[in-house]
Amino acid sequence: DKWGRSRVAVLGLLLGTISPVLMTLVRNWELFIPLRALDGLGVALVWPTVMALIGEKVPAEDRAQAMSAFNLPYLGGLVLGMSAGLQIGHVTGDNRYAFYTSSLLLLTGALCVTVMAFWDRRRGGHWGPPVRPAAVPGAPVAVAEVLSRNWWHRVGELRRRQATLLHM
Repeated sequence: DKWGRSRVAVLGLLLGTISPVLMTLVRNWELFIPLRALDGLGVALVWPTVMALIGEKVPAEDRAQAMSAFNLPYLGGLVLGMSAGLQIGHVTGDNRYAFYTSSLLLLTGALCVTVMAFWDRRRGGHWGPPVRPAAVPGAPVAVAEVLSRNWWHRVGELRRRQATLLHM
C-alpha cells in the first residue's frame, strides 16, 4: 500500500525476470535454491497485489470474471510452460534458451503492468474504483431477458465491462 500496487507488481515481475537469467550462469545446483527463493518472492509480490487490485478496481459483480481473466492465462502458462520449455531446449539444442524465454515473458508482463498503470493514471490519476453505468432495472439476466426490449442496453453494458476485462 505504501509503494503502490503497480510498483509492487512490477518489482515482483522483475525479480522473476532476473532469476532465470541468473540460473543460466550458475554452475552448482545448490545455487538454484536461493534463486528459486527469489522466484518465490517475485510471485509472492505479484499474486496478492493483483488480487488486491481486482478487489479495488472491479465492482463486486464482475470480480469473478476479472479473477478468471488473471488466473486462466497464469495457470495456462504453468501447464504449457513446461512443455514449451522442453520444446525450446529441443529445437535450439540448448536448455538456456528456455530460461531466456521465461525471462523475456516476465519482462513483457512487467512492461504491460507499467503501461497499464500509466494508462490508468492518464484516465483518472488513481487506482480507485471504476465508474459504473447505471444498473438495468429488473432481475438478473436470463436467456429470455437477453432478447427483451432492453437487449441493446445490455449489449452496451457488456461493452463497458470489456474495459475492465482489458485492464485485468
